[in-house]
Amino acid sequence: MTNSTDRPPAETPPAQFGLRTLFWLLAALSVWFAAGVWFGPTAMLVLAVMAAAVVYLVCLSPETQEKSCLGVILLSVVIMVAVAVLPALQTAGKGRPSACRNNLYNLGRALEMYHARYGSFPPAFIADAGGKPMHSWRVLLLPYLERNELYRRYRFDEPWDGPNNRLLAKEVLDIFSCPTDDRARPGDTNYVAVVGPRTMWPAPASAGKDDAADGSHNTLLLVEVASSGIHWMEPRDLDVSALKHGINPAKGKGISSGHEGGIMVVFADWHVRFLSDSLDQDVLEALLTRDGNEPIDEQMLQ
Repeated sequence: MTNSTDRPPAETPPAQFGLRTLFWLLAALSVWFAAGVWFGPTAMLVLAVMAAAVVYLVCLSPETQEKSCLGVILLSVVIMVAVAVLPALQTAGKGRPSACRNNLYNLGRALEMYHARYGSFPPAFIADAGGKPMHSWRVLLLPYLERNELYRRYRFDEPWDGPNNRLLAKEVLDIFSCPTDDRARPGDTNYVAVVGPRTMWPAPASAGKDDAADGSHNTLLLVEVASSGIHWMEPRDLDVSALKHGINPAKGKGISSGHEGGIMVVFADWHVRFLSDSLDQDVLEALLTRDGNEPIDEQMLQ
């Protein structure tokens, strides 16, 4: 009679993809893809490396040696998906306008608060006695962007690049820059006013919603310019003559962005939208003029 203690040990069943394993795998992949969408490819790559490290530690553990095959499979899947998806995410993230939309929304809100206090939008610039631009509307907006301390340090008795004010040039305000513009210099702005006698920025004068005879919902307030070369404190914007180049022109500096297929803009009634670079030139001109009496409908903006 065989002693029970002489029986061979029971074989360990091979590792299988149970429901629990599948659940955690799907959850991990969901978190991984969400990180790529919201925080960019770098975050996704970091999570992939962390996951690979965890898998290797599990495989090396004596208690889970029998699961090494599963660990290798999971690691291989993570690496292959990372290699396949990261380039696509980099391209998609470059054209994703959500952060830019948020910036323009907050700038529009600040302009709305300025308008509520003074009855008009700020002038494109404040000039000296000789008519030379000294201070930008972006500086005037600082108190409405919760940057009161920076506003108090700015001196209006000297030009924007004077001895004191040039020391503030190192202040980089993300709200003035579009994240898709990776060629812009630190401190430069992507959001500009279109300046001209019939626009909402008839510099050096100011204009308000009552001046928008075409309706504030049909009149542009701010547009994008990719790699503008304009520091956010500089009293310089885009002349209305630049609209002749259209949106995202192949040549010349004009209304442009790093978004694929168009630009983000904010209207005088504070709403933000995306305009296609195939927008008809006459429609663009109608949107930039405040009193042209041009009929605009939604279909024309598609």
